[in-house]
Amino acid sequence: MRADAIDRLASLVPSWPDLPFHDRGEGGLAAAIVLESIRRWRCAEWLVGCAAEREAGSLEAPLRAALMSAVAQIAFMDEPAHAVVNETVEWTKRRIRPGAGRITNAVLRRIVGWLAERMPRPLDWWRRRDLLLRADGSAVRLDGPRLPEDFAERLAIDSSHSTALVRRWIERHGEPTAAAIAAHGVMQPPRLVADPRSFLRDSPHAAPHRDPGFAVWTGPFAELSAALGRDASLRVQDPGSARAVARTAGLAPRLIVDACAGRGTKTRQCAELHPNAQIVAGDRDAERARALETAFRGHPRVSVKSSREILELRGVDLLILDVPCSNSGVLARRPEAKARFDSKRLASLVELQARIVESHLPLLSPGGRVLYATCSLEPEENEAIVPLLERRLGRAASIETLRPTGLPGDDPAEYRDGGGSILL
Repeated sequence: MRADAIDRLASLVPSWPDLPFHDRGEGGLAAAIVLESIRRWRCAEWLVGCAAEREAGSLEAPLRAALMSAVAQIAFMDEPAHAVVNETVEWTKRRIRPGAGRITNAVLRRIVGWLAERMPRPLDWWRRRDLLLRADGSAVRLDGPRLPEDFAERLAIDSSHSTALVRRWIERHGEPTAAAIAAHGVMQPPRLVADPRSFLRDSPHAAPHRDPGFAVWTGPFAELSAALGRDASLRVQDPGSARAVARTAGLAPRLIVDACAGRGTKTRQCAELHPNAQIVAGDRDAERARALETAFRGHPRVSVKSSREILELRGVDLLILDVPCSNSGVLARRPEAKARFDSKRLASLVELQARIVESHLPLLSPGGRVLYATCSLEPEENEAIVPLLERRLGRAASIETLRPTGLPGDDPAEYRDGGGSILL
């Protein structure tokens, strides 16, 4: 199992930080190791670099993956250190060369010696250089102040986010709030279900979420899948994500276009919220477009069209643009995106978002409404698009930005993703 995880991580190392989408799904130990390694990539590599006395990025990919996965298991997953070290050493001997086993043994035993104790997370955790956050709300105390002195760098490494992103959060929100947002990104997010008809209220595997109409699912995914098949109103969706479409509840559109529909979660929400509307959904990504076709095959009110076909439509009463973004409000759910943020990528995304808006506004009927949505906290991806929308449509926009809620160790009912939405 551990060997399978190292193999998978070794294949990802060359593309870091541009990691592909990682679906947590269901899986055993190997899948859990890969997910936790992705979630804590920067932190694990920082420890490896300190112990190896060289940049972890300079290590060959298989060795880098082996060391990182071992640190993730020992520090963040409660796997027995002796078993992890021994299996990782044997893997590197067998898969790389005998000398790699000696390096692995030395680096990992040094790191194990640094992990002094596991303890409850103190209130001042974000000010300390000797603590590593854990997803369960506890912390690992190190044998000394081994994390960087610079606050932003320290917080970014501990939570495994891009330093550039953490600096932005500090500048905009201050250190305490930035620390809370970063800590949220360490969480293992619960599986949340939109349950508007309380279909799951009697299930032993469902508990109420703090947002009405949502539940926390704790049971097997297969059982949830069966429930999803029995009630069309059920959907796996975070209440933060659902908030954007919920803002259109007072409208009565006849034709809705969900132009960046992904796998169709907001499309399903629209179908539930607007039972008299015809809905056209599409996505420019070929894999997601195929998933949409499968999900809505035979649906009486939802049709799936290509991006080209969507751009030819007119008379749209509600245009939903859930645009590609930095994902900075949902990084607990999208751990593969935690370290990739930088100013160049942000500028590229902002340009893409503006192009999507400009190319789709001609679809609107006179008086047609636009819902622009992101899962980002960054003002360039939310507030900054408002002047373009208001200028083109000639009316005022209503903007809403939600910060993610919940900290490691909190009740899952407190968890919610962040993001922004603009309605006009």
